[in-house]
Amino acid sequence: MGDQLTEFLTGFVTPRRLARLEQMLEDRTRHVAVVLEDVRHPHNVSACLRTCDGFGVQDVHVIENDTGFSLSRKVALGAAQWLTIVRHNAAGGKTRGCFEALRRDGYRIMALAPGAGESVYEYDP
Repeated sequence: MGDQLTEFLTGFVTPRRLARLEQMLEDRTRHVAVVLEDVRHPHNVSACLRTCDGFGVQDVHVIENDTGFSLSRKVALGAAQWLTIVRHNAAGGKTRGCFEALRRDGYRIMALAPGAGESVYEYDP
């Protein structure tokens, strides 16, 4: 079904546009994953998702300890549909479970918090 639908829909775009879409998908990365923990405002979550989409980051992990995952559709502008969003909301160990899953997948954990006096530019991934 998916291949038939894709074939059908490609008939509605120009070959140039299709090549651009395929190149954008090719350029997506899984070398970096973004983790959001208890982001309280849907506008902020949505802005983060748009930024991830813009930078080509495919995977976003959302940890829901105290705050549930909620989007502002006006801010997200559809970015969530292009990302792989993994929600960590099971009872107990949500943060730990997320980090354990990321480590199993070969990621190194780097964390920044507002007001910590450090910048993402100080890290060499």
